[in-house]
Amino acid sequence: MEQKLTEIFSNTLNTAANALDCFRLIDEFNISTENKADHFVRIFALNYNKDHFDYEALYRLLKNNVANYVFNRKKVLEYEKKGEQVLSARDAIDKFVKISKDAIEKKNYGSGGELGEMLLYVFLEGFQKANKLLSKMELKTNNNTYAHGFDGVHFYLKKYETYSAFQLIYGESKIEDKLSDALREAFISLKTSYGNKSTDLSLLDDSILNEVVEDNDTIEFLKSIIIPRYRPANCKMETEDAFAMFLGYTFSGIMIDGTRSPKDLVDEKIKYDIRNLRRNLATKIKEMELPRASDFYIFVLPFNNAVVDKHNIMKEVLGVDLCN
Repeated sequence: MEQKLTEIFSNTLNTAANALDCFRLIDEFNISTENKADHFVRIFALNYNKDHFDYEALYRLLKNNVANYVFNRKKVLEYEKKGEQVLSARDAIDKFVKISKDAIEKKNYGSGGELGEMLLYVFLEGFQKANKLLSKMELKTNNNTYAHGFDGVHFYLKKYETYSAFQLIYGESKIEDKLSDALREAFISLKTSYGNKSTDLSLLDDSILNEVVEDNDTIEFLKSIIIPRYRPANCKMETEDAFAMFLGYTFSGIMIDGTRSPKDLVDEKIKYDIRNLRRNLATKIKEMELPRASDFYIFVLPFNNAVVDKHNIMKEVLGVDLCN
């Protein structure tokens, strides 16, 4: 069954032409103080063009994954079997725009979060290899009043020395001018969403699982490891809750003097920017009313102007300004 689930929940992210190479890993570390928990932090940067981050490769990556993000696996496969990948992208953009604008009009889902939600998906699938169960867009498709739940729910098989555990990863994303603000807001959202996680889990019931899996035995097994009320006391499979965050912030720039490579200066400045991240994250995690041994997967990316760019990047990707 483990192998079958791995096949069903294969990676959906389109990484054609080494698209993930648009990100450069600057630093990574584990801040966990719990023996049985991992609190991984990975800091990335886009290609730096002398005095600014270049978004061209990021545009391509996001454009190539709109359909994979918006639609479930079954829907994407249907388009592929018909040779309609171009149509799938157009339909996904139409759906993305409609759902976002409807939500903005109802004032239950503020504009600007869409980039962070997509990047959370990109980093979890691309670097953590945690496959998507539900994106924010799928959640909103199935419940148009849905506003305050997780930005994504992912599935991950974690290997321990003598056993494996199925992790359900609940994700949140925030892009703010200051990294400290993004961190604070992400934890506020995470605490609120986890307190109401039954909303997301209820959407993983038959209605959505039937769209992903056709085998009834597999559906029942999935329900037993994902949805607590379906899990028998004698279930031998280990299950865990885990959490993920994508944090975006504004990079203040570097002073180029011609004696050092701009990339070296960028790396040094980003490491300086996150100097307090270890301490602040450890404090925030301890303050959370979450299982103490839960894993955290945290991804950080600087932007030229985070608050402005999170709108403009999505405008470039979708061809539509969600604010108008």
